[in-house]
Amino acid sequence: WLFLLTCMHSRMQVDRWRAVLSPFHCLFVEVRCSLEVLEERESRRPDRMPRHARGQFYTVHEQTLKDSGGSLVRVLPPYDVTVDTSATTPTEVADRILAEVKKRWSRGQFY
Repeated sequence: WLFLLTCMHSRMQVDRWRAVLSPFHCLFVEVRCSLEVLEERESRRPDRMPRHARGQFYTVHEQTLKDSGGSLVRVLPPYDVTVDTSATTPTEVADRILAEVKKRWSRGQFY
């Protein structure tokens, strides 16, 4: 098993990782939490600059693109599973991810 933790800021980054990791069985997991929880966690970390999390909150998982008519459209990178750590324990998050791995493995649905 290979576990890779990275922050992907664009669809292009997701596509690059998918290409690089294509020889392996991969599951792309989006890890989210509420802004309030994120800021509280940030405040407990001495290595973080204040309000840095707020600045990234709206851009880490979403990109804003212009459609053919010039209107702004939000586009989400293609994750296989999303977990929200706002109100779930680490064990519950791990169980959710493991359940998805088992489901995809049994169906042969990996990238």
